[in-house]
Amino acid sequence: MPATSNIIQGRLGLKQDMLCLDINQACAGFVIGLMQAFMLLEQESIRKVVLINADVLSRKTSPKDRNIYPLVGDATAITIVERDTQDSVIHARLKMDGSRNDALIIPAGGMRLPCSAETAVLEDVGDNNLRAKDHLRMDGSAIFNFVQTEFHH
Repeated sequence: MPATSNIIQGRLGLKQDMLCLDINQACAGFVIGLMQAFMLLEQESIRKVVLINADVLSRKTSPKDRNIYPLVGDATAITIVERDTQDSVIHARLKMDGSRNDALIIPAGGMRLPCSAETAVLEDVGDNNLRAKDHLRMDGSAIFNFVQTEFHH
């Protein structure tokens, strides 16, 4: 607290009659933010949405884990989405599966398992890759299979 979007709004001196909303979705954040922007633009009083997407997930990866560290990069994008004068239809397809949460997770750092000296200890996770419970863990095969089976049709 406060949300990062509120801090940015304040630092930039933007008007106060605006909605500031953080969306915590890592690499899917831009697509989900864009979908949210389109839904907000369906409101008559909203003419423009500024989507600021920043991902700094590299801070939560272990440099000693060659399976994930080279895949994660940090970036920021600012996108302005405006209402179309023509009545255009936007189509989107989204699927999420929280039951498979172990495929992409940072085990420690939340309420369930707060960060501690114990969660920061590097462990050998195979092939001389070292990772702590404070670091991002990704089962690339499980994610690939989810995309292939759920989005195939």
